[in-house]
Amino acid sequence: MPTAVSRRHLVAATAWSVPVILVGQPASAASCSTAGYTVYTPTLTVSSTVQKKTVNGHTLGTMTFTVRNDGTLSLPTGTVYSVVFEVTKAPGNAAKNVTVTPQGAPSGLSRTPSTPTSMNPDGGSMGVKSFTATLALTFPLGPGESLDQVWDVDSETGIGATHVTMTGTNGGYGSDQCAVTGPGGDSAKGGDWGSSDPD
Repeated sequence: MPTAVSRRHLVAATAWSVPVILVGQPASAASCSTAGYTVYTPTLTVSSTVQKKTVNGHTLGTMTFTVRNDGTLSLPTGTVYSVVFEVTKAPGNAAKNVTVTPQGAPSGLSRTPSTPTSMNPDGGSMGVKSFTATLALTFPLGPGESLDQVWDVDSETGIGATHVTMTGTNGGYGSDQCAVTGPGGDSAKGGDWGSSDPD
């Protein structure tokens, strides 16, 4: 049984935060200046759990990316987030990987890739240091609603030798070319897992 379970929530004041896009930022369509802008207010959260597997000392846990609609308009179908995972501290050698496996996507969210990805910056020319997952809303996310995408993380090293970062960034509000992220919303959020997590 795993022991020493802990959970972290990284908040907007951390070094990982990215300023929101303010209302009035130029949109891609020239007609937006006359037709007006659509203001969405999603808030993003990166959270993690860490535990030590007692049988072999491996570090296990999860990383979760949450999109919550704190605005008055539904986030449109096709809203996209790019989530980048990166190993920034080496697992030790080519035989010890960090494996990131997505749990099933919740209803209303599509996700690629859907298979596990192994990362290892010490893996020589074949070592994978980072990869990107894409999340997209498959139907509108109403005011007050949220969606969580969870990934399981398994490191073949002890808890002091593993560090993975996750950064999620908004890639557009579906077909709404006049969309902006309003005050109080997040266009990006990041956090970490493993050796750099505070107690």
